[in-house]
Amino acid sequence: MPPAKLVRRAGPTPLDLSSAEDVQLLSAKEYELCSTLRLQPRAYLTMKEAMINENNQRVRVAAAAAARAPCRSFARTSGSSPRACLWSLRPHVQGYLKRGQARQMFRIDVNKTGKIYDYFVAVGWVRPAPVADGGAPATTGDAGGA
Repeated sequence: MPPAKLVRRAGPTPLDLSSAEDVQLLSAKEYELCSTLRLQPRAYLTMKEAMINENNQRVRVAAAAAARAPCRSFARTSGSSPRACLWSLRPHVQGYLKRGQARQMFRIDVNKTGKIYDYFVAVGWVRPAPVADGGAPATTGDAGGA
């Protein structure tokens, strides 16, 4: 019996956003992303603002926590700044936004949120979680996630 042939399913057709409200606020790449994900510009811009604000809040909290209470190894290191110790803080204070945390912020398809998160990381608007040596995101000992 010959092996079954895999049939690749075509994705949904891109959405025409030429007459959508707030489309002029999108860059060419953002337009393409919204069209491919079939997401209206206003919804995308709301997600963009919320995700960037959340990331910036996490960075501010992490910097403030590092300045208030540097880790013990920092006390022994001369000439370093308190930011050198961010890795020792709890995950919610480390100054980055994880993909799963971004998914929890919105009630849309997790794949769409993941693609938007990846785009924001590629552009540099969101700081991703550090990657461990094995290629998976680094953990700090919290079992069960955020």
